Amino acid sequence: VIPLGVRQEFFDVKSDDIRHIRIEFNLPERFILYLGGIDPRKNLHRALEGYAAALTDVELPPIVIAGKLNTNHHDYIALIEKITEFSLDEKVIFIGFVPNELLASLYSAAEFLLFPSLCEGFGLPVLEAMAVGCPVLTSNVSAMPEVAENSALLVDPYSIDEIRDGILTIATDPNLRKKLAQSGKKRAKEFSWKRTAEMLLQILKKTVGVTNER
Repeated sequence: VIPLGVRQEFFDVKSDDIRHIRIEFNLPERFILYLGGIDPRKNLHRALEGYAAALTDVELPPIVIAGKLNTNHHDYIALIEKITEFSLDEKVIFIGFVPNELLASLYSAAEFLLFPSLCEGFGLPVLEAMAVGCPVLTSNVSAMPEVAENSALLVDPYSIDEIRDGILTIATDPNLRKKLAQSGKKRAKEFSWKRTAEMLLQILKKTVGVTNER
C-alpha cells in the first residue's frame, strides 16, 4: 500500500487567504464542510439525515457542499429530494467546484470536515483537512481509520444515529475540536508526496529487477 501525500501549503494557510475564500464563495461565518462527489458511496444521504436529527437537539452551522456537480444527474436529483424531505433547504449550501489552490483556505475556514464515506481508496480530504488543522468527522471503515488513526472522530457510516451523535459531539465540544486540530496536523506531517514517490520507486525497482542506483 502506498499512501498519498499532502502539499506543504496546507500547513501554512494565511488569514488573508481565509478571508479571500469567504468572499470568493460568499461563505457563512460558521459552516460544516463536505468536499467531494455525491455518488451513493459518499453516503451524503445518511449524513444529511443524521444532520437533520442533530438539528432537533441544537442549532448547527449550515453544511457547505463543495465539488463539481451535474445538476441533471440522478444522484444530484436524489440528493435534492433528500434535502427537501428533511427541510434542509436553508441549511445546505452548494458552492460547486473549488480549484486546488483554494482548497487549503476552504478547509481552514470550516468548523469541521464531514466525510462519512462508505468506501475510499485513500480519502485525501481527510488528510488535507487534518494538515490545515480542520477537525474531521469521518468513517470507521475502509481507508479512513488508517489515514486518520486517533486524529479524527470516527463513526459507523451505516448508522444514522452514530452520524447524528458524532455531529453533535464535534459541533458542541470546542475542546475536542482543538484537540483534533492539533493531533491532525501532527498526523498529517507523516505524509508527503516525496514519501509517496520514494515508495512507488522502490516498488518499480523490485518489479523490474533493478537493484543498483544509476
